[in-house]
Amino acid sequence: MTIQDPATEKLNFKRILPVLVIVLVDLMGLTIIIPLLPLYAARFGSSPLIIGVLQATYPIMQFLVGGGILTTLWLIAPRMVKA
Repeated sequence: MTIQDPATEKLNFKRILPVLVIVLVDLMGLTIIIPLLPLYAARFGSSPLIIGVLQATYPIMQFLVGGGILTTLWLIAPRMVKA
C-alpha cells in the first residue's frame, strides 16, 4: 500500500463547485428571503397566521427532506428491504 503525500493531493475546485453553489443558494434563502418574507406577506394583506405558516414552511421542509424523515422512508428504507 502506498500512502500519498498530503502536499501532492490537490483540491479539484471544479468537482466541489456544485456543492458550493447549492450551499450558497441555501444560505441566501435562509438569510435574505426568510427575514423579509413577513414584510412581503403583510404588504399583500396576509393574516398573522398565514405569515407564521410561511415562516415555518422552510424549516419544516428542511427537517423532512434534508436527511430527515422523508429521506429515510423513501430512499434508505426501501433499499434495506430489497437487500
